[in-house]
Amino acid sequence: MKLWLGKRNSSPEDFWKWFIANESRIRAEAGNRSILVGIAKELARVHPDLVFEYGMTSPGGDWIFEVSADGVPDRIPAVQRMVSKAPKIPGWRIVAFRQPVDLAGISLEVEGTRLELASITCQFAQTEDQRLAILLQIPLNKVISEQELMRIGFLALDSAIGEYDVMTQFAAVEFVAVTPEEQQGQPLAQLREILKLSEKEQ
Repeated sequence: MKLWLGKRNSSPEDFWKWFIANESRIRAEAGNRSILVGIAKELARVHPDLVFEYGMTSPGGDWIFEVSADGVPDRIPAVQRMVSKAPKIPGWRIVAFRQPVDLAGISLEVEGTRLELASITCQFAQTEDQRLAILLQIPLNKVISEQELMRIGFLALDSAIGEYDVMTQFAAVEFVAVTPEEQQGQPLAQLREILKLSEKEQ
């Protein structure tokens, strides 16, 4: 979710004080527009371009609050500073950037077609300066807009390896919709292993 309201006149410490004071409401009203707007307003007072996601890690488990750069590398220091100032809050994990998840069983509804994220494949190339470029082949029989294709592609990448590594590992990212018969490359679910990325929380 991305909203910016109010003035940039707070510090990370101010935000976390507000968060603690409203923590019970944040849990109780999870998903309600009013609390989402309230969190966004307070976060925007610290930095107008940071976004967030939160929810339960599992039924009956801890809650997780992710502070995100929304995929923009220039915002990485702001995210890291925001999270570094977070206090220990019982029952919560405060993390920087969208975290990777197991792709198995995760699916999206795309114009009436169910897309399993684990069905996406990837191919690699090197740029002129010897950096890594990645192409995601998304098996869809539907014609969709470039904007929707990018939304699906970045969601899949963030889910596979986490937002921080998506921003820092690749010089270029491209997405293409193909039929299953045209699809090539390696499973997206293996991308963390392919890149030899650690399993530690980002």
